[in-house]
Amino acid sequence: MTSQQKDFVRKREKTLALLQNPFPRPSRPLYEGSPAILAGVSFGLDKPATLAIVDVTTGKAIAYRSIRQLLGDNHKLLNRQRQRQQQKAQQRRSNQLKFASSRVSEGGLGDHIDSLIAKAIVQTVQRYNASSIVLGDLTNIREVIESEIQAKAEQKTALKEIQAKYARDYRTSIHRWSYSRLAQKIESKALQAGLTVETIKQPSIGTLQDKAREIAIAGFQSRKVS
Repeated sequence: MTSQQKDFVRKREKTLALLQNPFPRPSRPLYEGSPAILAGVSFGLDKPATLAIVDVTTGKAIAYRSIRQLLGDNHKLLNRQRQRQQQKAQQRRSNQLKFASSRVSEGGLGDHIDSLIAKAIVQTVQRYNASSIVLGDLTNIREVIESEIQAKAEQKTALKEIQAKYARDYRTSIHRWSYSRLAQKIESKALQAGLTVETIKQPSIGTLQDKAREIAIAGFQSRKVS
């Protein structure tokens, strides 16, 4: 074997060795937020998600984000989805819903909106250096929604009969959001960003901002108990 051939063999063996034992690559740095700052997310009937960034040492909110602020220019998609849901409900009541394609397109739009909401929540959480996202537990979401409807009815009138009619009409006009799908989107986006996600029972009384703030505080307090 000539010297050139030997040199070629050595280079090839060296290359194979490097391929089999590559140099360790630096891993992606883990996100580390401030342990004193938590984000709470409350779920509502006509406003699917509301975000509160909270300093748990003081119990005060640093910032709030409504669903309109989270979606920005894409908020019009939420209105479009609501219109589709109302049309679907009307068609269902009159037994005129015949095509599966409308159901698929509606689900696709809702899924897209949830992705936009989740992305905006995670970006806001990182901007404020929060260490964790606390979501409202969905086990009592029916109670939460009913309390919200009743509060709206009481704001309209003091007469019980009219309140009952308003609540009944409101239930049929507003289609309940897929909160489990939205929660899964938020959790998935958060975990990809290195954020931890917790759940805590959502209060039934108060504004969505108040609920989001209380969720964050309750999430922090539950750590001390456990």
